[in-house]
Amino acid sequence: MMKKLLIAGAIVLSSSISMANSNIPTDPAFAKIEQLMQANKIKDAFLELEKLAKADNAQAMYNLGYLTQTGQGTAKNEKKAIQLYEQSVKKGYPVASYVLGKNYLTGALGLKQDAAKAKQYLQTASNQGFNDATVDLAADAVLLAFGFRASPADWFASANVGVDGSGRVVAAACL
Repeated sequence: MMKKLLIAGAIVLSSSISMANSNIPTDPAFAKIEQLMQANKIKDAFLELEKLAKADNAQAMYNLGYLTQTGQGTAKNEKKAIQLYEQSVKKGYPVASYVLGKNYLTGALGLKQDAAKAKQYLQTASNQGFNDATVDLAADAVLLAFGFRASPADWFASANVGVDGSGRVVAAACL
């Protein structure tokens, strides 16, 4: 058992080191906002982000969500933060998909814990090229493969993967 744990840990760690990065390009319109944040002018940065978000900038929507979640430059409001993250997801910003996925996974931000929604958001972020989501999905697969957590039989069924009564994989469909 310990050997399996060490192997799984090594795989996850090596994947994290080689793959995890913020490979999503930053919009050049954020130079002024970055300067304001570095000068600790959070409220001014928040106002600039609001302008960009009103122009349908997905990254600005995400950043507003984060500031709203943490109460920086505005009152802390997790419900509003979720709405901003969801708006950003609809505009195709993968980091917002990742954040919502992680929060559904843990049941944070007042969200009901939902592994299926978490996986959906993480898969969306991964498909959009956000490497951190890809690493998390791979780590989850390693943990499942080595039996370190229960098999999510409902997800396997929806993915056309056979499972037995104990939730163990018995057949997989080729894509």
